[in-house]
Amino acid sequence: QDWDTPSVSNLCAGFYDLLITDANGCVFMLMDIEVGGGDPPVEPCWVPRNIITPNDDGKNDFFTFTCIGQRVAGLLIFDRYGREVYTNDNYDNSFNGISDSGVVLGEGGYMWVLNIDDGAQGRRVEQGTLTLLRD
Repeated sequence: QDWDTPSVSNLCAGFYDLLITDANGCVFMLMDIEVGGGDPPVEPCWVPRNIITPNDDGKNDFFTFTCIGQRVAGLLIFDRYGREVYTNDNYDNSFNGISDSGVVLGEGGYMWVLNIDDGAQGRRVEQGTLTLLRD
């Protein structure tokens, strides 16, 4: 169902996808948000913080996903030319804009691929983009 409102109430228990569009037309989507049935409410899994500012101020310094630590997930990050700049077979929310070879990566857009082992649910792949800002 489509709603054009900042809040929704009285939803039935289940899983929902949320699409947010701001006044500038920027779009962000959260998928598989569980409503009801959780105590406390269940946070949607595998939702990344898609902008990081690794300047050691303690805010947005790391590329983080919800549910890391609950499942095994391997992360690959690629630059805009498709070159792999970071890999971690058991990702722990530790990427802070430094490549595997120790190079401080420049500002800009990066692509990421997360290979998830969801136990009995099997393996799956999530992917998206990451914006790295330094100033």
